[in-house]
Amino acid sequence: MKLHIINRLISVLLIAILIAFTGMQKQVFIATLLILFALILNRQHFLCGIKKLKWMLLVLFLIFSFNTPGQYLHNWPLDFSPTYEGLRQGGLQAFKITAMLAALHLLLLNQSHEKLVGGLYQLAKPLQIVGFPARQFAARLGLTLQYVSHYQNQKNSFTRLFQQLQSPDLTVLKCQKSILLETTPFKIQDWMILLVLLCFAVAFLVIKG
Repeated sequence: MKLHIINRLISVLLIAILIAFTGMQKQVFIATLLILFALILNRQHFLCGIKKLKWMLLVLFLIFSFNTPGQYLHNWPLDFSPTYEGLRQGGLQAFKITAMLAALHLLLLNQSHEKLVGGLYQLAKPLQIVGFPARQFAARLGLTLQYVSHYQNQKNSFTRLFQQLQSPDLTVLKCQKSILLETTPFKIQDWMILLVLLCFAVAFLVIKG
């Protein structure tokens, strides 16, 4: 049974909550499962995503390593030294971000931009009661995804995008002007799957260990 796009988005949110607010053992368990599944099911794209984030992960690891109070590393050759606690925290944070990347690849990577934006619009639509502009939010997100996708496929894309954004005539950004919101009805089985996901997440949060 295929997951509805709304359930996919909620699954990513629940995974983020579990990784952030459970104990270390559960965090490592969830992160390890996600990374293993991503490597088995979508290895090439997942490793490509990690390659793009490698410098961010390295900087994050170094920041935690050298700025977390604790016991300094023995026999470190320089005057400033990382701590054992910092190395552990830095490695854990990098591991959790890698796990979230795995979750995104598993749940959202093969979805079209139209379906993804449509799912976010369906999620945000109830907030219109309190004045949230759900349709405008979805339209702007869709345009952003179009521009990113358009320039990712070109050489020197960031340089060209920066030059064109500086141009007084923004019509040079030749992307689609209309946004298609591809929405799928939320059926009874989708509600049942959502209930199972929520119950599983609550149980995982409540159970100690």
